[in-house]
Amino acid sequence: MMAGSPTDSDPLEDRMAECFALPEEEWEDAVERLAAAHPEQADEIRERFETVRLLNRADAPAEGDPFPERLGEFQLLDRLGGGGMGVVFRARQTSLDREVALKLVRPEHLYFRGSRERFRREVEAIAQLQHSGIIAIHTVGEESGLPYFAMELLGGPTLSEVLADLSNRAPESLTGRDLWRAVVGEERAEDEPPALFRGAYVDACLEVARQVAEALAHAHGRGILHRDVKPSNVALRPDGRAVLFDFGLTSSARDDAVGRRVTRTGTLLGTLAYMSPEQVQGRGELDERTDVYSLGVTLYELLTLHLPFGGRNTLQVQARILAGAADSMRARNRRVPEDAETVCRTAMALRAQDRYASADALARDLANVLARHPIAARPPGAAVRALRWCQRNAAAAVAIALGVLLLVGLPSGLLVQQRRHAAELRRALEREQAARSSSNRALEGERGARREADAALRREQDAL
Repeated sequence: MMAGSPTDSDPLEDRMAECFALPEEEWEDAVERLAAAHPEQADEIRERFETVRLLNRADAPAEGDPFPERLGEFQLLDRLGGGGMGVVFRARQTSLDREVALKLVRPEHLYFRGSRERFRREVEAIAQLQHSGIIAIHTVGEESGLPYFAMELLGGPTLSEVLADLSNRAPESLTGRDLWRAVVGEERAEDEPPALFRGAYVDACLEVARQVAEALAHAHGRGILHRDVKPSNVALRPDGRAVLFDFGLTSSARDDAVGRRVTRTGTLLGTLAYMSPEQVQGRGELDERTDVYSLGVTLYELLTLHLPFGGRNTLQVQARILAGAADSMRARNRRVPEDAETVCRTAMALRAQDRYASADALARDLANVLARHPIAARPPGAAVRALRWCQRNAAAAVAIALGVLLLVGLPSGLLVQQRRHAAELRRALEREQAARSSSNRALEGERGARREADAALRREQDAL
């Protein structure tokens, strides 16, 4: 187990954690007080503090700040990037004379057990995975109390960097060559690219998503969820290989209990725009379909250069995700085939049970689109499409509904009124006819009585 996990006991780390819990400007005085209180460990305390101080400056470099030159056998060359928990450096592993990507716990989180535990889980997760679409770990270790692991240096930009490079373009105008230029830069743009970059832009995006889906299927098959699939966690190499990395939010059945300790209940893990509805709601029952959803959002953004769920603030984005109100892909990029949109929409279905059951199933349907074969997913029916349109265009839907009421409701009201008047008239006629019939019967009775009286009178006269 990596040093510093919650099951280890290191009083020095606990004391240093108290120092780093203070504002940064108070760190040095707090460390000096700690060194004075523990003279037998003073040198180690100061050495650890100097490492953290230099790495903290390297993490947010300013002109004139010193840069740490080495970490054990690694010569640190430059900073590649970082997330909420870790920072990554390009480094040379001198023992093997190779360049690697060296990931460390972010300096400000170095002595906090939650960050160390998530760091450990990431190392263990990636170590279980052997796939060309998942970043490979070369070595793991610790230096001056600082845990690290060295990974393959990918040599290509992330998809988020590619998207930033293409952001001012119309997506339907792009070709595979444009994607190649974004990956290798202007200096190599005229070189002959691999097959991925020679055809249509849409096909290249579908192939990248297919590769990532296969990598996820490999991880899922070993009980590991990524939980933070997004463009900034996928690199695209010049050879056309897409590589998934940053398993810092990963989970497995074995680690579920640990995950609940490391992350407070209800905390949103990941990046909001790519979260599944169940993640936004903070529900714990995540499975493979959560990663499928996030990959669907990533594919949507690649194909359209827009996020499906925009908004002016976090609450608006959350509301649109929970409503499933994504804008039409083909309205943003008319070159997206209907089958490709159906695949993407199925991956992004609001309800988990309506999505692909696995990343492998998604990969197969992406391959079907690329091969121009029938896909397994079915497009939504007219009622579902109408509902989604109303969710995306609430104001217009209300206006149309009012118009329909005016156009249909007014004539209907007049018709009802006419029918009511006709019924009343019919009842009046029936009453009049009944009265006439009664009068006629009375008159006929009177006439009959007169005839009988006349007949009686005639009989009397005859008798005389």
